[in-house]
Amino acid sequence: MKTLTESDRRFIERLGLQAQSEGFSRIAGQIWATLIVSDEPVSSSQLVDTLRVSKASVSTNTCFLERLGIVERRSIPGERQDFFAIRPHPYAALVEGQIKRLEARKEVIAEAKAIITNEQT
Repeated sequence: MKTLTESDRRFIERLGLQAQSEGFSRIAGQIWATLIVSDEPVSSSQLVDTLRVSKASVSTNTCFLERLGIVERRSIPGERQDFFAIRPHPYAALVEGQIKRLEARKEVIAEAKAIITNEQT
């Protein structure tokens, strides 16, 4: 992984705070930003060292970012640990995921409304 500049570090901190303001964890935002500024896939241990967070936190937050469609896990021949990179078109995946979650929530609400209406009649 490249050596981070002061501008990189400020960006990582700002995206972490932005993510936190949107209800995500700060570390998820920092991981996302680190992967954006990196010119190659970044290992779990590199994320731990760069962000000064625990392995468990990196694991939890990279899994979260994978579920959102922002990050992909990669393997590198000869390496035993996981590496992470930004997926192609991460913002489109993020919006598509949000739409799917909202549609699922809409269905749950519609089903609950139907059940409540039936119970009241």
